[in-house]
Amino acid sequence: MRRVLCVWFPRLATECLTRSYRDGGRPVVTVVHGGTKVAAVSEAAEAEGVRPGMGWGDARARCPSLLASPPDREREARAMKAAARAAERHGPWVVRGMDDLLVDVTGTAHLFGGERAMLEDCRRVFAEGGWSVRAAVAGAAGAAWGLARFASAELTIGTPEEVRRLPVEALRLDAEGAARLHRVGLRRIGDLASRSRTALAERFGERLLRRLDRMLDTNGRGPEPLGVRSPRPRLRVDWEGMEPLREPASIEAISAALLEKVCRRLRGGDLGARKMILVLGFDAPGSGRRRIEVHAGRGLRDPERWLALFRERPEAFDPGGGVARLDLAAVAVEPFDPGIGSDPEGLWERLSTRLGSRNLVRFRPAARHRPEAAFEVEPVLASASRRAPVSTPGLRAPSFAAAGGGTPRPLRLLASPEQVGVERGPDDPLEPPAVLCLRGGRPVRLRIARGPERIVSEWWGEGEGAGGDGGQPAGRDYWRVETEEGARLWIYRDLHPGPPRWFLHGLFP
Repeated sequence: MRRVLCVWFPRLATECLTRSYRDGGRPVVTVVHGGTKVAAVSEAAEAEGVRPGMGWGDARARCPSLLASPPDREREARAMKAAARAAERHGPWVVRGMDDLLVDVTGTAHLFGGERAMLEDCRRVFAEGGWSVRAAVAGAAGAAWGLARFASAELTIGTPEEVRRLPVEALRLDAEGAARLHRVGLRRIGDLASRSRTALAERFGERLLRRLDRMLDTNGRGPEPLGVRSPRPRLRVDWEGMEPLREPASIEAISAALLEKVCRRLRGGDLGARKMILVLGFDAPGSGRRRIEVHAGRGLRDPERWLALFRERPEAFDPGGGVARLDLAAVAVEPFDPGIGSDPEGLWERLSTRLGSRNLVRFRPAARHRPEAAFEVEPVLASASRRAPVSTPGLRAPSFAAAGGGTPRPLRLLASPEQVGVERGPDDPLEPPAVLCLRGGRPVRLRIARGPERIVSEWWGEGEGAGGDGGQPAGRDYWRVETEEGARLWIYRDLHPGPPRWFLHGLFP
C-alpha cells in the first residue's frame, strides 16, 4: 500500500527573512499589494495578534515594533531546494513545491521505527535547520497535502476519518469554488462524500469529483500519484549590456526582444498578462530607476500589442543619461481566453495607458431602485471578475432604470437631490405644488405636471437614504413638470411621515 509524506513550511517566507536580521526574535511579516496587506507572519508577530490578510496599518497598530518586507522568492526557492535534499532521507522520490514537499515513503517507515517516529524525525531534522514544519502521512498525495495544512495536530497520520473531517479547501479549490460549496452547507470532505455524485457533478462539475475521488480513492484506481509539478513559467526577463544605451531606437529594439521572450513563455503556459512592467536602470550614479506600467483590457500574449502600448508612454524609451539595464515582468497573469475581446479594446488600452487606468471609466447598471444609485462607475479595463466601482464625487450620470411602459428619464441627473421650498402645499396628495422656490429662494410657477410615478426602496435591502431621507427606507413620488419659463424639471416628494419635503432631482432638455 502506497504512503505519501507531505511536509509543509507554514512560516517559510518570514523565516527566510529573519535569517538576515540579527534579532531573530523580532516580529516580522511579509507584505504584498504595494506594502498595504500582510501576507505571512512570524511566530513572534502572531503572538502579538497580527494575522495574514490584515492591513499594514492595523498590523502596525497592534505591534509597533513590527518589521515588514516583500517576500524574497529567490531565497525561498533556494531554501526549498535544500529542504528537498534533506527530505531524501525519508524516501527516494521527492517533489518540491513553493512551500511544501511530497515524499513517497512507501516501505521506508520501518527504518525509523514506524510512521509516527518518521514524522518526529522529520520535524527534528528541519527544526535543527531553523524551520517550522507541519507534516502528515496518508495514502494519497492530496490527502497528505490537506492534512498537513488543515489537521488539528502538527504531525498527523491520515485515517479515512481524519480525511473526511478536512474542510473542502483541502481539495485545493480557489476561494470562489470553496464559497460556492459553503453557501449550500458543504463544508467538509465528508459532506461531499455523502452526497449524490450525479448531483455534485451537475452543480459543481466533474473536476470536483475527480479531486474527491483521488483523495478518498473511491474510484478503485489506486491512490493519487505524486506526478511531477509543472513549474510556472518564469515571466521576468532582463538585459544588461557592456555599454549604456543612448538612443531611443536601441531601447525599443531590446524591449521588443524582451517582450517576445516573455510572450513566448506565456504562450507555453497558455497564459495571458493584463499588466507589463518595464524598469529602466540608468548608467549615471545616483540616477535611480524608472518604472513604466502598461495595462491591457484582457490577458494578452502578443508582443506587438504590448510594444504598441509602451510606445504610448514616451518616457519608456527615453535614454536619459544612458540606460545600463532593462527589466521586464509580466504580472496580473490569467489563463488565456482567445474568445474574449474585440477590436475597440486596442483603443481603450491606448487611452488607458495615456490617461491612467482609473481615469477611463464607464457606467454599469446596478440593481437599485433609487435613480442616483442605479449605476456604478468602473474602469473600462476592469476585469469581469474584479470589477470595483470608482468613487467619483459629483459625477452626473443618467439613471439606467426606467419604469415599466418607458417612462422617460431626465438627460441630466443631479449628483444628489436638491431640496426646494414650496409657497403652499397642494391640497391633493396626488398633485404637485403650484409654485416652487428653487436655489436662492427664486419662485417659479409650474404650468404642466405629469405624474406621480412612485419609486420605493428595494425589498432586498434597507435602501440608501439620499435626498434627506435620513437613511431610512421610504418611497418617493416623482413628477415631470414644466415651468412658465419653459424649464422642464424632475421633482419628487418623499414619503416619510411628517411635513412633506420636495426635491429637485433632474433636468429634461
